[in-house]
Amino acid sequence: MAETSLLEPGRGAPMNPIDAMEAEAVTTQADTPEGADVVRPYSTRAWDELARMLLTPPEIVWGGFALGGSCVIFGQGGLGKSRFALNLARNQVLGIPFAGIPTAPRPLRHLMMGSENSIHRLQNDVRKMNAGLSPEQIATLGEHIRLATLEGPEDCHISLASPRNVERWRVTLEGFPPDCLWVDPWGDILDGEANSDEDTRQTLSALRRLLRKVSPEAGMGILAHARTGARNIAQAVGYDAANFGKGSKALYSAARCVWNLAPGDEEENPRLVCVHAKSNDAPKFPPFAVSLDPDTMTYSREDGFDFDAWKGELSARANGKGGGRKPAPPLDTFRPHVLEVLNKAGKPMPSGVLHAKIAEAVPGGIGEKRVRALVADCLFAGVIAKTGRAREPGGGVLIGTPEQIAAYRNPSLPMDAGSKAARKGRGPK
Repeated sequence: MAETSLLEPGRGAPMNPIDAMEAEAVTTQADTPEGADVVRPYSTRAWDELARMLLTPPEIVWGGFALGGSCVIFGQGGLGKSRFALNLARNQVLGIPFAGIPTAPRPLRHLMMGSENSIHRLQNDVRKMNAGLSPEQIATLGEHIRLATLEGPEDCHISLASPRNVERWRVTLEGFPPDCLWVDPWGDILDGEANSDEDTRQTLSALRRLLRKVSPEAGMGILAHARTGARNIAQAVGYDAANFGKGSKALYSAARCVWNLAPGDEEENPRLVCVHAKSNDAPKFPPFAVSLDPDTMTYSREDGFDFDAWKGELSARANGKGGGRKPAPPLDTFRPHVLEVLNKAGKPMPSGVLHAKIAEAVPGGIGEKRVRALVADCLFAGVIAKTGRAREPGGGVLIGTPEQIAAYRNPSLPMDAGSKAARKGRGPK
């Protein structure tokens, strides 16, 4: 394809590359005799041409899930994947972070296609998620989120193996072209065998073609089942994260973003441990846990969740050593010791020094990994704060109470003697 205005801004308004290719295809079709088979080459670009192109960065829906790409959420059956995705979509439309992670700022159109959740279950969730919202917010949700309600006798049949189902998919997408298509669960849409890489790839390709005909830049969110049992759940994190999901690994490989959801306890509605297993379009987020509020059916991030303790307990159970050990206390129970150390010092201190003093202050001791997790927990909760690099030999980050950090950065603020000593010889940060 000849160079167009999408390459150089001085030659007219930039054209989206996809639009440019479509325009070329239309022109080619017009010049071809009726009935002739048009064979177009795959899209390729020269090195220097690619370097000059003005491309808009992919818009991130949430947690590394980019429009135009696909995100897979793996989790056990009955864990709450559907409600997790619905809560995510709700927050995104309203411009609210989900689980402490920002969502795309503009309201996107979400189509929630599923084969398992009845209209009664969905109504219960939606009504509770509306709690505390204004009529305007509820109306906005109505404009941007549409859910499959399984009211017809064949509504639960969504497999792309059936030509009739493919047509139903087509007209459904045309009726509500989404920015985000959610498929729940993957196994019910799959055309073929669950363990077949070829069948998985072909089904993904077919779904993308259907979606891109109505929304070329839409993203796909896919909810898929994970394997059960302590040994398998332990694979939600680390080198074995790709083995967490059931069936073919092609689903993990094809996705640009993968989140593994694992039960954090054995309660009826357990906290969800969220592991960002793969992210091609954005940095990964560290693991965290969310808990469900049954009154609002919404998830919120747990400040005091100790991921290392959870992983250790899970590993012990997977090796047949669990059940006899007392669970480690939540991290937030140790926050007073962090504040005790800092208030006693009266000033911010380097992170390494703070870690050592915390380990000394906790009765019975605390391991290095838990100390680091504790400090990270306190920072996330706003209990403590940190500076940039300190202006002293060796540099390093200084950590203190929010008041200590504010006084360190701003010489005009009143502060105690300890804080003055911390800033002596350094300018404001």
